[in-house]
Amino acid sequence: MSFFTRKFRAADKFTSAEVAFLITLADSGGGTGITILSTTSGSVDDSNMVFGFGSLPKVIVVNGTAYQQSGGAITWSWDSGSLTATLSSPVGANGSIFGMQ
Repeated sequence: MSFFTRKFRAADKFTSAEVAFLITLADSGGGTGITILSTTSGSVDDSNMVFGFGSLPKVIVVNGTAYQQSGGAITWSWDSGSLTATLSSPVGANGSIFGMQ
C-alpha cells in the first residue's frame, strides 16, 4: 500500500519526506497550517520521558512516530505550569523529537 492510500494510525512512523508532504498538504487547505514546535528541554535517550515545549502541542513526534495525548499505547500528559509533556513510557534513543500544533 502506498503512502497516499494507506490509513494512518496514531503510532505510524513517518519519514521526513512524508512529514514534509503532510505539512504541505495541510497548509494548502487554506487554514492556518501546522506549526512545528522544537523542544526546549529533554533528550531522547530511552529513559527520559519529560520534554519541554514553548506551548501545548497537539501531537508529539519522537523518532518518526506520532503520539497523541490520549488514545494510544503510549500517551502523554501536559503540565501547563512548566510547559512540559510527560510520556507514559520512554520511546527510544538517539533520535529526534518535535511537536506539531
